[in-house]
Amino acid sequence: MPSRAKIAYYWKESSYQYFDYLMDWGEPSCWACGIFAGLLDVDVSDEKDFEIFKNWANHDYSQRCHIVPKAFGGCNCEANLVLLCRRCHQSSPDTRDPIHFVNWVKNKKKVFSQEIKDVMSLLNYLPEENDSKLLLMKEFKEYYRENSVIVGGSRPLSSFIACLLEFKKIHKTKYG
Repeated sequence: MPSRAKIAYYWKESSYQYFDYLMDWGEPSCWACGIFAGLLDVDVSDEKDFEIFKNWANHDYSQRCHIVPKAFGGCNCEANLVLLCRRCHQSSPDTRDPIHFVNWVKNKKKVFSQEIKDVMSLLNYLPEENDSKLLLMKEFKEYYRENSVIVGGSRPLSSFIACLLEFKKIHKTKYG
């Protein structure tokens, strides 16, 4: 069975084509729900090609999931494997037709996007132009790890957005 790093590397050019999703390859996360493992992110601009993907192999958060199950003739090859969190792996469709799996991943992402919008609304968060740059900063990632806790294997989305709001408030003059 290929490593998580090899699976991620295989999909680097085609994940968008199949799943309508652009991956942040420096940040291991579930390919269906998008939940981030909460591990140290790799700055992809500083790494060389396959080195980026080694970050995917250094954690147990994601599981290798067959698109077409072995019971129905699916192979243990990179083209038939994706990386999902335990919850998504358990709830993913196990059928002969890969179209159902691909559609499930695409629609799971849409549900997650709606969840993000709901959490943003609940926390009275209105995104600003500079926020996407803050999310990539090492200082914010360190703040997030130090000021949130893992619950049920991952950090809640609400904690992520709350930490962003706190970080912006503390560093208002520097980043905002």
